[in-house]
Order: sequence, then C-alpha cells, then structure tokens
Amino acid sequence: MKPFGTYSPKNFCTLLFTGLLLRLFYLFSSSSYVNADEAILGLMAKYIFYYGEFPIFIAQQERLGIFIGYFTAILVKLFGSHTIVIKLLPTLISLLYCHAVFRLAQKIGDKNFAWYAFLLSVFCPAFMTSWVVNGTDHYITFMTLGVYLLLLIIHFSEVETPAAAEHQNHRYRSIILPIYIGALMGLSFWIHPLSLTYILPGLMALFCTTPHSRLLRRIPFLVTGLALTLLPMIYYNLSPAARAANAMEESPDWVSILSLFHPGNSNGGFLSGMQELPGVFGDIIIYAFPVLWGGFEWNFETGIARKAIFLLTAFILGTGVFYFLFMRLITIRLQKKFPYWIWDRKDLILYSLVTMLLLFGLSQYKTNVHEPRYLMPFYFSLTLMLAWSINEWAKHFRVVGKILITFLLSVAIATTLWPSQTMDPDHTLWPRDRKLEQHLIQNKIKYPVAGFWVAYPLAFESDEKIWPIPILLEKFQYFLQRKGWQPDIVEPYYIFPNRHTNKAVAAHFFPWDEAPLWDSNDFTDHLRRLKIREDGYQKYSFEHYDLFYVSPSLMNPTRFVLSPYTPLLPEKS
Repeated sequence: MKPFGTYSPKNFCTLLFTGLLLRLFYLFSSSSYVNADEAILGLMAKYIFYYGEFPIFIAQQERLGIFIGYFTAILVKLFGSHTIVIKLLPTLISLLYCHAVFRLAQKIGDKNFAWYAFLLSVFCPAFMTSWVVNGTDHYITFMTLGVYLLLLIIHFSEVETPAAAEHQNHRYRSIILPIYIGALMGLSFWIHPLSLTYILPGLMALFCTTPHSRLLRRIPFLVTGLALTLLPMIYYNLSPAARAANAMEESPDWVSILSLFHPGNSNGGFLSGMQELPGVFGDIIIYAFPVLWGGFEWNFETGIARKAIFLLTAFILGTGVFYFLFMRLITIRLQKKFPYWIWDRKDLILYSLVTMLLLFGLSQYKTNVHEPRYLMPFYFSLTLMLAWSINEWAKHFRVVGKILITFLLSVAIATTLWPSQTMDPDHTLWPRDRKLEQHLIQNKIKYPVAGFWVAYPLAFESDEKIWPIPILLEKFQYFLQRKGWQPDIVEPYYIFPNRHTNKAVAAHFFPWDEAPLWDSNDFTDHLRRLKIREDGYQKYSFEHYDLFYVSPSLMNPTRFVLSPYTPLLPEKS
C-alpha cells in the first residue's frame, strides 16, 4: 500500500515544503517568543562578530557546544537581533533531519516504510515542533548529525564487502569515508553528549558488519576525523585562557562531560541505578509518550477530549513499539558465526532506543522525565518503530494502515496549528511584552533587576539597550567580563511576572525551596515584610510582567541581586 501518492522527487519536495510552512506558521504565531537560553545563544552569536570572540561552549554550559552558533552569528550579522533570526537555522536543520530519516529508512526497509517514517518526521506533534524551531539548537542539530552518522556507517559497511571493494575507489572507502565517520562522531559529541544515542549504536554496527581485520586498518583514519572535530573541546580543556573566556575556570575537565549521563550520578551508584530503570521506563511511558505524540505538558492538560486523543495516540505508539520489539525477537537470525546472529539493520533503531534508555535512566537527570525535551532522541527510535509497524499492518489490513497514518498525521498537524494553552508565558518574552521593553528604553532604564528568564531576552531583543541584572547573577559571569559590570550600576527597578496565567507550570519548573521563582505578588509580600508601605514604591503593569520602582534608601538593589532571597515556601519539618 502506498501511503500517499507515488514516490517522486516532486512529491517528496512538496511534503517537505509543506512541513516547512507548518513550522513557519508555528514560528510566527505560537512560538514567536524568545526564552533565556535562546537569548544567551543570540548574544554570544552577536559577540562573535562584534567583539571578535570564538567561544567553544554556550556560556557556563560546558556540555553544550556552540558549533551552530557560528552560523547563527552570520544570520545575526545580516538581519540583526531578532527572535526569528535565531530560530530560523534550527528550523531549516529540522528539514535535513527529515531527509536523513527518510534515507536511513530506505536502507533499513522498503519504500513504504521510508515514506511512513518521512511523513511522521515532517508532520511532528506540537511538542517536537516547539523544539525543532527552538533557538537553542543543540537538540535537533545533534539528532540530525546522528542520523546521518548511522546512514554513513551503513554505506561504509556496503563498500567494505569484498564484492563492492572491487568496484569502489580504494582511497575513498579506506581513508576518506572513515574520516567522515569520525568527524561526525566528534562534531555531534561536541554539540551535546546525548549524541551517544547514535554514536554507540553506530560503533556497534561497525563492529558487527565490517570484517575485523579491515576495521582495524580503518581505525587510525576514524580517530583522525574524531580528533579534528574534537579539537575545540581539547583546546578548551588544555587552555586556561579558553576556560576563562567562557567564565568556566572552575568547571570540570572535558572528560567529565560524560558525567551528565554517568552511572555514578545515580543515587547509590551503578547497581542502584540499574534497579531504578524499570521505574524510569514506567515514567517515560506515563509522561513522555503522551507529550511526545500529543502536545505539551501532560500534567496541565485539562480538557477530557484532548487527553482522550493523546491517550489514543500514545496507545497506537506503544502498540507499534511493542509489535516491533516482538517481531524482532522472533525473527532473529540464529547464525553460528558471531556476531552476525545479533545484528540486523533494523537493530540500529532498537539499539538507539536501548542506549537512550540507559543513558537517561542512569543519569542524575532521570527525574526530569516530566520535562520531555531531555527525551527528544527517543523520538527518532519511536518514529521508526511506529512507521515499521504501520507498514507491516498495512500489508495485511490496508484500511487499518490508512486510518492509523491519517489519524496520527491529523493529530500532529492539529496540535501544531492549535497548540495547548499550557505553554508558559511567564518564562519567556512574548511580542506583546514589547510595551515593557519600550517603557524601559523610553525612560532610559538600562540596568533593572530581573529574573533569569526575562533578563537575557530583554537584552537580546532590545539590542542591548537594556541589560537587566539577573537575580543571583545566574549565568551572568560570562557577560561580566564584556560589560564591565559593577555592583553600583544596578538600578532600583524590579521586573517580576504577574503570573495571572499559569502558576502551576512555574511550580513544575521550580519545585525547590532554596530559590523559588518569585512573581509580582511574592515581591509585594517581600516589600511588606520589609515594612515598606504601598505608597513607598511604584508599580507599572504590562502584559505578562510588572515593573516596580523602590527607592534605594528603602531597599538596596545590589544586595537583593547578590543575596539569595528569603524562601517563600514553608520549611520542611
């Protein structure tokens, strides 16, 4: 059964262009805000040209390489500081991801399977759309490089067969191709350590599909490519000046980048982490499946009809995954010669899923299953497993196959066109918040006090006409060196979200007591505790934020910034 039409380049490009339009629609409507992480990347991209800097990692995040930031810098130079500019590049990269998935699926299965995988990648649900157009581009970038890496490894295994070797250029298959593979590994690992989700299955594929004598001869070239793209990371760790430039003098060395997913971070060590894996897997099924395939934060969806659709979608996904696993187990080729009995090309999908499960389940971040952006690499495996299952069902039940793919694509498109209202407007700067920005500029208020989530977006969107000072100086050390910041430049203005929309989401993102995310009411309570009467301060209300003026004689703004503010939540007994 052909999913939709014939497999012509024209149809392929038409669907890809339609997917681009859908992303752009989302980008210019629901997603036309900028958050703090995007703004930091945008500011660093700007500094690459204007200050001649060459950062290696995103400021004070030594696990996130800034490779794509250099391309973002070109766009910022050409088109200026704007939200759309820093979101455009990952949007385009997401189309390359769809192409890579299609090509890989062609190598693994038949054309129908490739077509289903392509459709599910192009028309992804709103949660995935929100992250493929996100300016913090490391997720979709390393996923794209990872899929191309697997595709290149399959190509390498094809040209390394004796029959193909006679017809292939010796220099290409023995030198250039291994260098390409190593370079992709190093580049994707530099961008994000989660790229191990693709690197480890890729290495497994090399071991299982290439004669070991030939593979050993190719290792020096593979290591050469790996070293070339890891040079920035190596330089960063060997050069104190490079670490100081990113304000990371005290950060761990580059080997400990793996600590993000190191078993030692599990409570009780490796064995305890292994025992917790079933529970983590259960949480992923409960929390991640509905979100990855239905919308945004599952806990905050209130409509029964919407939840029912998400549950049905997640049920289809789960059924497809378990059907894939079941069929793979009963069709294992029990050959006598090791290791070919454990390997099939479809195992790239399976091993990627298992690798991601282990990396996430054994990490200190496994509690963040409620924030599914950490689980984005799962989407690759889940998409291909679901596409393979739909293709198998469609071979025997044509109507069922058409109904399933139509339903899934409809849900994906609908959630993107009409995204959930649980999107949190209090941690981002929306276009409607321009009035706040204009007020600050017109009144020449350049250094107000603000929370992390609004400080950097205001600096980026205003082209640095405003530079709010983040409370507790979160991730601000990188910019201290550039701005020559002194404590006495903090102005007695304070910006807090009015939180009239969704305080439940804020509690979800900031559950700890030590530094709760204050809103306008919390700050008012703080002023009341300081015995500052209502006539002792001024308050200006805007769309999502309130601006306060408090005389420095009543409250020192520098002390408020540098000192952790009093916890508002009751102390635990």
